Amino acid sequence: MEPQSGVPASAPDTPDLEEPLLAPLLRPPPHATANGDGGGPPVVGLAAAEAKRIWIIGGPLALEELICYLSTLICFGMLGRLGGFALGVYTLAHSITNITGIAFLSGVTGAVDTFSSQAHGFKAYKAIGLVLQRALVVSLLTCVPLLVLYAFAHPLLLALGQQPHLATEAARYIHLFAPMVPLHAVNLCLYRTLASQGATMYVLAAGTFFCAVTAPINWLLIFKLRLGLDGSALAFVALEAIYCMCLIGMCVLHNWRRPPAERWWGGWSRDALRGWGPFLRLSAAATAMVICDWWLYDLLTLLAGLLPNPDVALAACGIIYNINTLVFTLSYGLSYAMCARVGQLLGAIKPRAAKLAGEVGTAMGLAVAGAACLILLPLRHQVAELFTDDEAVIEACSALMLPLAALLISNGATALQSGILHGCARQKMGALVNGIANYGFGLPAMLLLAFYFREGAAGLWWGITASTFLQAAILQTLITRFDWQAEAERAARLVHHLSSGHLLTAAFSGELVAAHSAEAVAPLRVRGL
Repeated sequence: MEPQSGVPASAPDTPDLEEPLLAPLLRPPPHATANGDGGGPPVVGLAAAEAKRIWIIGGPLALEELICYLSTLICFGMLGRLGGFALGVYTLAHSITNITGIAFLSGVTGAVDTFSSQAHGFKAYKAIGLVLQRALVVSLLTCVPLLVLYAFAHPLLLALGQQPHLATEAARYIHLFAPMVPLHAVNLCLYRTLASQGATMYVLAAGTFFCAVTAPINWLLIFKLRLGLDGSALAFVALEAIYCMCLIGMCVLHNWRRPPAERWWGGWSRDALRGWGPFLRLSAAATAMVICDWWLYDLLTLLAGLLPNPDVALAACGIIYNINTLVFTLSYGLSYAMCARVGQLLGAIKPRAAKLAGEVGTAMGLAVAGAACLILLPLRHQVAELFTDDEAVIEACSALMLPLAALLISNGATALQSGILHGCARQKMGALVNGIANYGFGLPAMLLLAFYFREGAAGLWWGITASTFLQAAILQTLITRFDWQAEAERAARLVHHLSSGHLLTAAFSGELVAAHSAEAVAPLRVRGL
């Protein structure tokens, strides 16, 4: 690649995505580095200001995640009125679609978080549109084998040892649910593009309308038209299509309201066909990171189907899973904000600010999770009654609230830590840690507690809780040893390659350098970007 004007000839053609995964452990502590990123504890005033900035981005996202998941709970609750068997079918069907479609798509689109936030921080706005185009192509192509897989859902469920009557109904549900998958792929790309730029009120507006129409559509299809389980699956498809239209409208509005020089969408471009290497590698790492985490939860559901009285176990685990996800949406929204904030600061060559954002965000995640536990535990019976009137299921749910509370605390930390890794383009590191903690420790613990020690569903949830605490401890150890100056330089190289060099050239040739402090940019130039 021929050097562009304004970019030193020593700039690498491709960014360094192949640094050893555990390199942070091999570096000296941050306070010992020459760049001064770790020169002392953050001033309380700076931390408070950073917390406010994170909340400005993360508050609307957390609320939007909560609203959208409330719509899922509405679907779940209305279906629960059909009985415990319907809940079991729903839980089993969604476990399969989560293990395959939703998990893979969430991972494949994970590169959008990193590249778009860093490009936004670097003021390389056109690169954001190129990232979106690449993400749409990759995610829609990913849907093709998934839809083929869903066509064979019935034999797959039987091969997994599920009871024939559950397998038959769950397979039918999956077949009707399948059109939702490509719609979800598009929605993930649009959502992440807006969130990575901090355009969170646009996302919130789309989610609010989506939630507002959830109950009427479910009531119409499940009860008014008497479609039952079929109506529930079709309602998910209809709602996803509505959400897609809302997000498209919000993206158009956001782009139109930006100053001409900051508009990130200028139409489809051939430039999107170049620079695929880093995008695909980061997408693969993000996919591995997501599925290592998500699959453990869905394996829990499949294992619950093998316990004595599987109908009750599946229904109880489905309710606990939904409560966990409901509370986790708050941390998940903050995680997106964490990724956007860290990515933008690294893209803007502000490593010390990125480090502070990571520290403050992790503390915020723990605080939110702790507050949720204080509310949930005293109301464990009442919470279960919101989902079902089956006494056996209610008692089973109440017994699982204690391990759930412990899980929420550890998830509060790992959610924000994952956001930091996404902002730094360190998804490969996250995938390795998730794999070790979840499958080297968590899954064996779940099997031993649930089946060998006969703790049943409680054993499954205690096992997954233990693995999450281990995951949080390892991630925190790695993050505290990051060299944030090196992360900022690496982010600039990523944006350079992502935009085929053109946008970075413009940035270094004029206005952007003036926007950054000479102290921040000088080390980057010396090191040969």
